Amino acid sequence: MIKLKTYWSDSNTVRRSSTYLRLCLNKDFRYQLTAIGSPGPNLHIAKEIFESSTDYVDTTNNNNNNNDNHSSFKVADGTSGMKVSWQVTFDREYRSFEEARSIVHSLRIKNQSEWWKFCKSEKKPTDIPSNPAVVYEGDWKSWGDWFGTYFIANRYRKYLDLETGREKAPSLG
Repeated sequence: MIKLKTYWSDSNTVRRSSTYLRLCLNKDFRYQLTAIGSPGPNLHIAKEIFESSTDYVDTTNNNNNNNDNHSSFKVADGTSGMKVSWQVTFDREYRSFEEARSIVHSLRIKNQSEWWKFCKSEKKPTDIPSNPAVVYEGDWKSWGDWFGTYFIANRYRKYLDLETGREKAPSLG
């Protein structure tokens, strides 16, 4: 589950984080609204983000509207100029770990610095997470495994004790 930051708006239609909200990867949107400065007992989502199209759903009269931004949702029944804090959470679908890692291997990225530059560029596919260690927690091994360099950071390396090392050294040639 991805959680967005909380924003406030004194407009009825919210268009923040549009590139994040509009992606077809996102599903099961959940909204939380909080009136700021005055009560908002009837505050509600009048139009929600539509999950699988470029349209959004109008929950008040079931009209789809192609002219508005599909990443928008509309808040209703607040007073004019009312500030509203909102949070949208949703589930996101990513490629499988193996498929994503294979794509990353083909990019020949060597380290985390290069990875973060790539993530900030427009080149990263949206269905590959920026933070794969969190998203692929069960499959995750290391950044070296993710990049295909198989480099193991010094702090994660396991060394043999001296006696075992001396025993194994002759067999290594």
